[in-house]
Amino acid sequence: MSEILELYETQPELLLYGLLACAATLLFLALFIWFWVKTATRRRIKAAIREMGGQAVENISLSDGVESAVHIDFCVYSKGYVFVFNVQDYPGIIFGGESIELWTQLFEGKSYKFTNPIYYNQLCTQVVKEMLPGMPVVGRVVFTHHGEFPKGKPEGVCELSSLVSEAFSGLSALTQNEKHNKTWQEFVQDLSQNKQTRIYKMQPLAH
Repeated sequence: MSEILELYETQPELLLYGLLACAATLLFLALFIWFWVKTATRRRIKAAIREMGGQAVENISLSDGVESAVHIDFCVYSKGYVFVFNVQDYPGIIFGGESIELWTQLFEGKSYKFTNPIYYNQLCTQVVKEMLPGMPVVGRVVFTHHGEFPKGKPEGVCELSSLVSEAFSGLSALTQNEKHNKTWQEFVQDLSQNKQTRIYKMQPLAH
């Protein structure tokens, strides 16, 4: 120990370097933990979507044909259906209905209003339908595990914890359709031109 102290006394810059190294290590660990916590929900979403099989495309921007664009979190082609997912991460208790313009969020003793997300999802779904003529396109609003619906979920809303079963709820089984497969692949190819869009080749296309 005395030898170390003597070394620092003769070469004080070593102490400075050591402190800087410790500070850098602590900063790196803090940033890593922050990033891991911040992206935990996104990882859960991707894990749930992978369970659906097929192919998924993340972070999509499409023209709505009226000088604007819509943003879609995920499009998934699975078991013959194309799903249009818009993700909502509202913690607390959620009250809303299919035809109610403003929904209510109760969180930490306060009440907040937000626009019915089903409306936007319907717009996104319509845009995708126009780009995939003849294909069965289904819209779903996906709420993360942070929110609860004590009075029941509106139609078209899924919870992340049961995404696979709820996404296919009420849908009949479809047989393989090579024309649809080709249409989807052309759609994906066009989307791949955008560097912000990510494509997941998770499994062979499910039919």
